[in-house]
Amino acid sequence: MPVVSLYNAVMNVFSEGLGAHWANYSEDDYLEGISNLYSVRVCTVNNYGTCFFDSIFLLLPTVGDGVQSAKALRLACVAFMRQCYEGQHGLAGERIKMEIEHACTTKLVSSAYRSRAQDEIPGTADKYFEAVSKNSVWVEGFHWLRTVSILFNVNIAVHIYKFDHVIVFGEDEPARPRIAVWKSDVETHFEPLIPFHCKCTCVIVRVLLCTQIVSVLV
Repeated sequence: MPVVSLYNAVMNVFSEGLGAHWANYSEDDYLEGISNLYSVRVCTVNNYGTCFFDSIFLLLPTVGDGVQSAKALRLACVAFMRQCYEGQHGLAGERIKMEIEHACTTKLVSSAYRSRAQDEIPGTADKYFEAVSKNSVWVEGFHWLRTVSILFNVNIAVHIYKFDHVIVFGEDEPARPRIAVWKSDVETHFEPLIPFHCKCTCVIVRVLLCTQIVSVLV
């Protein structure tokens, strides 16, 4: 796979080039191309403010790791980011702190039926951490991807429709475990890209606006 290195010790992000022609594909053709090139398939998860955590929760067992639940993952991320904000975790922690400071000045996005946080500007780190601890608040910002990469020692490849490259958070090291997510656009929904070798059944049950994901990974 050709790699266009944008890696920096502080940024912890690099890019894998796909080719300019990818920007001309329909969404179905683009996703089929990603599926064939990386031997993965997309798995549907809900879009009620927890899609990032549901996706990572499903993906971690594919690299031999895992957490108790998507909610536990969210809280672990928030706890780690608090540590970064307090000056821990070196250069990576400093970068995450900078991104948190920016997020504190940005309107939150949430699932309106579950939270009143929509369009709220946190203003302070404590208010930000309190808000993003809630399941309804969407993930926005690179600091979430960096946090998962550091916590679980994995690279996270982000495939975004129309992009002619893949954005990878982590280390430019081929031997490092890798998981991947799919986004139809830059700003919204995450979905996991499950490796072909993993037998995954995702059952989405909607009852009174509540969505539960049941996953079996073999």
